[in-house]
Amino acid sequence: MFRCEKTRKLSAAACHYGKVLWAIQPMATRRSVGKNNVVMPAQLSLDAEPSGQSGTGKAELTTFLLVEDDPNDVLFMQQAFNQAPACIRLEAVSDGLHAMHYLEGLGPYANRRTYPLPNVILLDLKMPRVDGFGFLEWLRAKAPREHRLIPVLVMSSSALPEDVQRAYSLGVNSYLVKPVDWYEFKERIKAIGIYWGEHVKKPDVRSG
Repeated sequence: MFRCEKTRKLSAAACHYGKVLWAIQPMATRRSVGKNNVVMPAQLSLDAEPSGQSGTGKAELTTFLLVEDDPNDVLFMQQAFNQAPACIRLEAVSDGLHAMHYLEGLGPYANRRTYPLPNVILLDLKMPRVDGFGFLEWLRAKAPREHRLIPVLVMSSSALPEDVQRAYSLGVNSYLVKPVDWYEFKERIKAIGIYWGEHVKKPDVRSG
């Protein structure tokens, strides 16, 4: 999903469309997570540049990788980012194993124009196959060295102290507990989009 609300040199055509890649299945299956599960074509931002590559006066695009197995939460994230006044691209995968493949560029994720490296990872903990903890262990110790710098924000329904402690010990940058209230959840996501999309300098994680 792209979301650009910059008014600076950005046309309406470039700023007002969305894309969510729900990568449960391989190949370039692009689906919205709406009620009809409609297949959507890939769309590319015309006036935004990947984070870390700006310098031409164009809006800086921040790519978030959402690792989440609940399609409802993916939809909530999309809707909240749509309301954030930042230039955002959201990619979504359904578990830690898909996230590993995404970062390594395996299979369909080899096309970095379609599946760009993320500037920020939003990570759920309780997932099938490889959970959030397993992904964190891999990311911080076994992933390609430049990818280990990617900021990770845990977004979990668990407020257990042992989960919080373990996540921070594995190198997360923030731990957020998902609120039950939809409005509160939406406002937190918007704040994340604004903070990481506009105010934070992210590391360059592209392979040299």
